[in-house]
Amino acid sequence: MFWLTPLALAQEPERVEYHFPDVPDVEGVLYGPTVMFVHDLDFDGGSWSAWERFFVDAGYDSMAPDWPHLDGQPTPSREPASLSLPQVVEHYAALAETCNGPVVLVGHSMGGLVVQQLAARGVGDQVVAIHAVPPHGISTASMSFLKVTRPLFGRKTEALVLAPGKPPGAPDGALEHSAITVPVLLLAGGEDRVVSGELVHGNADAYASAGVLVTVLDYSDRTHSTVMQPGWEAVAQDVVDWLSSEDGAP
Repeated sequence: MFWLTPLALAQEPERVEYHFPDVPDVEGVLYGPTVMFVHDLDFDGGSWSAWERFFVDAGYDSMAPDWPHLDGQPTPSREPASLSLPQVVEHYAALAETCNGPVVLVGHSMGGLVVQQLAARGVGDQVVAIHAVPPHGISTASMSFLKVTRPLFGRKTEALVLAPGKPPGAPDGALEHSAITVPVLLLAGGEDRVVSGELVHGNADAYASAGVLVTVLDYSDRTHSTVMQPGWEAVAQDVVDWLSSEDGAP
């Protein structure tokens, strides 16, 4: 049986072009907290290269590992059922254990859900979820998330968010908000037609109800591709500023 996060959106999927800035490879410098970037379904760790350079310049060490079994290929090259969300979370949890000192978790879209699930396991000291796929139970009254995202991701989203063989009440996309004891930053975009601001704020409300310190940054002009959209540097700077703020202090 499959259990689906009941997500929904009111608009058709956006058409976006992705631009990966030409930046040199980042070498780990090990002189500050480590930022571990988690990419979305259709990308690999290299999609974070510009953000890695930005954070290294801001005084952080950086790592952007691929999802497990990716082997340098975008996620769509795999069979839909070849990877589960718990496998992805376990993979990054093991990598986080190799870091010395504080770990900042930054994820985009499906990667944003991964970093929140990591935090619920006690991994990481600060969490940044950028236009993150909301966890199981966060919904709106409009069309389903799967209907909207299937043209973008095929059945990969279904294979990851749906939980084959899971008993009722235990979907892979679930999140125990009350288990998170570190500061959380959620980013939302007014032009995001994949994960709406309404869904992001619904997730924030769940954090607030659980007594978790959460901050939401809204950007009226940002699309779902915000991490690669022109002007991404301002968004990255806002994240850096939050990490050193009172609200973001671990």
